[in-house]
Amino acid sequence: MSDYELAEDYESFESDLEFDEELEALLEDDEARKVIRRRPVRTGRGANYYKPRPSNRYVTQAQLQSALGKISNDVKANAAGIKSVGVRVDAVKADQTKLTSIVKKDSEARRKELAKLKSGIQMSSLLPLLTAASEKLSVSSASLFQS
Repeated sequence: MSDYELAEDYESFESDLEFDEELEALLEDDEARKVIRRRPVRTGRGANYYKPRPSNRYVTQAQLQSALGKISNDVKANAAGIKSVGVRVDAVKADQTKLTSIVKKDSEARRKELAKLKSGIQMSSLLPLLTAASEKLSVSSASLFQS
């Protein structure tokens, strides 16, 4: 196998179709997900719950319950928003794990192929040296037997 053929093998190795197809499939899934617009997470209104009163009277029970009801609704909305973001983060984490495993497998396969390629290049460069040395050896041994 010549150096030129090994270089062609290396180029075909770089364009590993199996890895490219798996990556394309995952990216297509991501593209499909991006088409579906996610609604923003609902959160509390973040407004000031305190409204100053012009009088010096204390807050009534009804006013207190009303204010606490508004706060409770905002806390519930924030809790639901946090859960929603958690679910989205978990989905991204799962995708990241899947992509990481694919890249690791591909990297290992490429590392093995590169080792084979390096070995082939070394053998193809050593082979002419070995055959030349054996020819010289056979010529010198033939001359010894003739004398």
